[in-house]
Amino acid sequence: NSIDLAIKKLILARDKHGQFDFLSAHRKIQLQVNNKLQTIQQATNKDDSSDFFIIDSLILNKLNVKIDSFEYIDDLSEVALKFSNIQAQLSQLPILDNEQWVITEPKILMDYSYQGKLSIKQLLYNHFQLTQFDSQFEFNKGKFTSSNLSYNLIKEGKEHSAPEISIQAQEASLLANIYYAYPSKDPAKKEVLWSKPDSLVLSQLQLKSKLIDVKNAEIQLSAAQSVLNLKNWVIIDNKKWLNKSVKLSSLKLKSELNKIHSNESLLTLSGKIVIDLAVSGGDKKQSILNTQKNIKITSNQLKLEGIQLDKMFNNYTQSQSVSLFDVGAVSLLGPAGLLITKGNDYRSLVKEIDKNASTKIKQINIQLTQHDNILKFDDVALATGNHRLAINGGIDMQKQSYAEFNVALVNKKGCATYKESLSGDLSNPKLKKVNVVLSSVVNPIKSVVSKAGKLLQVDCKKVYYSGIVKP
Repeated sequence: NSIDLAIKKLILARDKHGQFDFLSAHRKIQLQVNNKLQTIQQATNKDDSSDFFIIDSLILNKLNVKIDSFEYIDDLSEVALKFSNIQAQLSQLPILDNEQWVITEPKILMDYSYQGKLSIKQLLYNHFQLTQFDSQFEFNKGKFTSSNLSYNLIKEGKEHSAPEISIQAQEASLLANIYYAYPSKDPAKKEVLWSKPDSLVLSQLQLKSKLIDVKNAEIQLSAAQSVLNLKNWVIIDNKKWLNKSVKLSSLKLKSELNKIHSNESLLTLSGKIVIDLAVSGGDKKQSILNTQKNIKITSNQLKLEGIQLDKMFNNYTQSQSVSLFDVGAVSLLGPAGLLITKGNDYRSLVKEIDKNASTKIKQINIQLTQHDNILKFDDVALATGNHRLAINGGIDMQKQSYAEFNVALVNKKGCATYKESLSGDLSNPKLKKVNVVLSSVVNPIKSVVSKAGKLLQVDCKKVYYSGIVKP
């Protein structure tokens, strides 16, 4: 009816041949038991074991588990797992069914219903660290739900020196629908193949977070009302765990960013930024990273602290001493633009301009689509108090290069007044017409292409920008 289990320390290890340390002792005990049964059956002249006590089914009404320390090292699958301070409570947990163990089989995910609570102080999985995890969950025959979920997830750097990225979520919930490739259902065959299924798929995975904070050594951001939806996420394919690749048919993300802050440059972008991301078309032959994408980021009335954009745009129109691409990346993405542009002296640059300066951005619109490896900038623009900046063209995601990529200041009619064109590799782009190699993409004051912008006529024959961002 009820079991309380407490473990101080438990360590399991499996070698590259798939053998556990304790298997030899287990087989020795099993052999002794089998020999004992054969001796008893011969003495009683019986061909079956009907007189022996057999449990047909076993369900634990309540199970409380507390483990201070647990370690699992698997050289075969290259997995290192370590828990500390685990507390779990499970209700209606199936152990045996029809004289078969189900607690250790993946079948327990599909054919049974149970619920519980789980609290983990710290979990280490290879380079990932999960701390302060709390959840109430329920399994209902392949449908998993978790409420009152909170966690702090850290992906460590390769040298275990500093966190590569940290995600902290509060008031979260998780929903997962599991699809399992069943073995033969013919009861006469009595096949037990659950331990080696052909496939395991999360047909739906939805993660909601009311509040979430993400940070690494360079960037911090805060978001609210985030919803992540994944469909047909393949966990096991052809009896192999896909722990080094991701296969899924679609991904959707909706979130409201409240703040983006750069630790290095001290730039901060604050306000409500609505993100809508949709990725679809993934299959076994094609990575989802190379499939169709729709990205939309919109915002009104933002504040960018640490830089005065109108002043920098004025400098460009007067002396072309800044790069439109440099300013555009920071203008559209705030501190996150630094991750794309890889500026290498931005802290001193902000101080040189005015680290106490700020800009009010009236409107931002970023609308991107991707087809056949080309990420196209359909409607990307921003408006400050006195200027509008727009980007068109695309990026070849496979070749990591620019494709007819242009950045321009536009007037009220949508005509480009100043324009820069980029081509070549993302890491080392060139101005298409001037053919000047950019040694530093983001450095508005010291840009190598400070005078490479091309002045265009105000009365243009072809409107450069006609999107939703108004003057």
